[in-house]
Amino acid sequence: MLFADVELRKSDRTSALEKLGLAVFKRGRHRVFAQPCGCFDGRHCAIYEDRPTHCQAFECGLLQRVSAGKLTAAAALKTIAQAKRKVARVESLLQKLGEEDASPALTERYVAAMSAPVDLASNHGPDHQGQLMRQMGELMELLEVKFRT
Repeated sequence: MLFADVELRKSDRTSALEKLGLAVFKRGRHRVFAQPCGCFDGRHCAIYEDRPTHCQAFECGLLQRVSAGKLTAAAALKTIAQAKRKVARVESLLQKLGEEDASPALTERYVAAMSAPVDLASNHGPDHQGQLMRQMGELMELLEVKFRT
């Protein structure tokens, strides 16, 4: 959710990661994999023992604050639940606006939904786009403030 894609490092064995099911592609001069990660089932990483270097090293700001004793685990879990609720609202609105393929990054689906022509004859189209804009703004603010480092 925090990034559209993750860059692989030279030390990552790309062919081995692809055999494990990670969809790797080129972006400019770098090899990356898209988010949401196809190896993550929503709770667990299917390739945890062999995950890429960035995944091994990454700690979100929320985890860093818990590790430093500046935030309790219970408070962090409440923030995570709040973020998940916001994501669910955004996803629901995206579906109502015709963005039903959940494989692209949430930000890409948002851009597509907001770029689509507004059907002024529809009872809900413009209203859903307005709600989506507000909900996505709230989600991005929460991610920026609580999760990004």
